[in-house]
Amino acid sequence: MHIRQRNRTTSPDDVPVVVDDDPAVVTFTTSVAALSDVWSSMVWLQTTSPSLNAVRREIARWARDTDGALAERFGRSVGSEEIRVLLDSMPPLVPRQVDPADREMLDAAAAEAQQLTVFGREAIDDVTGPYPR
Repeated sequence: MHIRQRNRTTSPDDVPVVVDDDPAVVTFTTSVAALSDVWSSMVWLQTTSPSLNAVRREIARWARDTDGALAERFGRSVGSEEIRVLLDSMPPLVPRQVDPADREMLDAAAAEAQQLTVFGREAIDDVTGPYPR
């Protein structure tokens, strides 16, 4: 039996795959990662600090609301009650390219996440003392 050899003009290694993420997706992803870091830093703190507890509640609200918005926009959600799981699992749900309406939603969510990150760091500093930078 004669087997014909298959000739390729290019191999997969010769053709680079370049997929640029939408800037809104990058901003959203990095903002959620920073917020997740702050959440992780604050959950172990045993305190009655009203400011820290208020920021915890706001981060939890943001995570649940954003998960719901992602489900509405992209048809997928994390669906967890654990805030750390929500924060860590949201970015992969977002497509790499989005349309203008989705971009606007992601930009708004990222802006709020960035604000909550700042508030969270300030609340942690109030409880533990400022972190040397």
